Amino acid sequence: MARLRAVVHDERMNALIGWMLTGIVVLTAVESLLTDAFLWAGVALLVVVVAAVPAVVTSEWTMMVPWPLLLVAAVAMIVRRLGISVEIAGYFVVVALALIVVIELDAFTPVEMTRRFAVAFAALMTLAVQGSGRSPSTTPTSGWEPRSSTPRGSSSWTSSSSRPSESRWPWFSSGTSRR
Repeated sequence: MARLRAVVHDERMNALIGWMLTGIVVLTAVESLLTDAFLWAGVALLVVVVAAVPAVVTSEWTMMVPWPLLLVAAVAMIVRRLGISVEIAGYFVVVALALIVVIELDAFTPVEMTRRFAVAFAALMTLAVQGSGRSPSTTPTSGWEPRSSTPRGSSSWTSSSSRPSESRWPWFSSGTSRR
């Protein structure tokens, strides 16, 4: 138990493990660039830059966020690389990035955060980043999707049930023009 405590609380050991994990994330970024996964390469490089900011600014290689947090980001990038669960890996990378930002703001800047505010800030940042990555084409629909061969704006729809009712979608017209 004392040995584990030394690994977790020792600043030099934290920095060594943190830089190793940051190196793993760099390797996944390089792999993503080589396989034309530019979005993932950008996410990985963003994690590396954000994790390295305290060390670069202070010129002390031991100024790192806790290594278990970097472990979450590194494992998520490796899981994504293995193709096990790409979507969940993305969520974990975003959560790790949000927590890294919160920890760096709290530990390395004059910003003082209460625990509640830090948790709320990390949660809202995670939601904002995840929400900004969504586009209408990737969000779930209600089962009504235009046929791929039908030009946009036409009234041809596919569904396992009948056409939508007028009361559910009042803007849906049955061939008549909107007034």
